[in-house]
Amino acid sequence: MDLLAHLEAYVAAVDEASFSRAAERLGIAQPLLSRRIKTLEAHFEGQLFDRSRRQVATTELGVLLLPYARDVLDRAQRLRHVARSARQSAVRAVGVPADCGPAALARVIRAGAEHGRTFAVRELPPDEREAGLADASLAYALVRVPPENAALRVPLGLASAPAEAAGGGRPESATGRPRARRRAVHLEDLRPRRGT
Repeated sequence: MDLLAHLEAYVAAVDEASFSRAAERLGIAQPLLSRRIKTLEAHFEGQLFDRSRRQVATTELGVLLLPYARDVLDRAQRLRHVARSARQSAVRAVGVPADCGPAALARVIRAGAEHGRTFAVRELPPDEREAGLADASLAYALVRVPPENAALRVPLGLASAPAEAAGGGRPESATGRPRARRRAVHLEDLRPRRGT
């Protein structure tokens, strides 16, 4: 049984309150629509429509199942949309460490989708992320590189230190007071003080 086609017939019949109008809306013959609804009723072991009246009336079971049927059809539509988007824009593989937060990764995937990009996130060890970038099996990856080779630099709020920390002197300002020179500090160079 093609569950989606059968659910479409059921929902269309409820919406149109007519089997013939529902069949017309779906572009199928009315006997085919009736067969799909009967098959669905057999599947759910209960009547979805009361056929004793002249007009199509939904039974209690039919009313109960309707929101779930609409939800299934809506999700199937969204699935088709995602698949179509993925075909139109190539899926880009992203290599990340295993300890990346799922919420942050979900935001990355959503942001990509909003910009027409489909990301497939793969949790990989560092050597596989580097190899994936080298052989182009990954479009992007989080990898550790020496600070001077980093393509992106992000200020962390503690991005410089006085020059005397590096052993240099302090030049004087116009007032004669020593002026602190700043130097770059890299995250891996930061160490906690003893006793803290």
